[in-house]
Amino acid sequence: MSFKMDEENNQVNEPQAEYKAADKKKTITFYNSFQEMEDDRWRYLASTSYEQRLQFLEERRKVKFKEYLQADGTWPPLKRIITIIKNGR
Repeated sequence: MSFKMDEENNQVNEPQAEYKAADKKKTITFYNSFQEMEDDRWRYLASTSYEQRLQFLEERRKVKFKEYLQADGTWPPLKRIITIIKNGR
């Protein structure tokens, strides 16, 4: 990669870099500030469906609580215990 300096305009001409993804929906976005990045993330999340949000939540839960997962990556079955208390005892 080589850079060329234009002394007259005080600009650097960089070679063009291309991003070719197999999936045409993927892009690279450059932000001018962290606030702009956060706003874009919130717009993206607002445009997702409830099912997608629940899927994202489940993925995050599996990362956060990975020590509770079974070997195959599923959650262990819940213990269903019903306790009946008669007369406050």
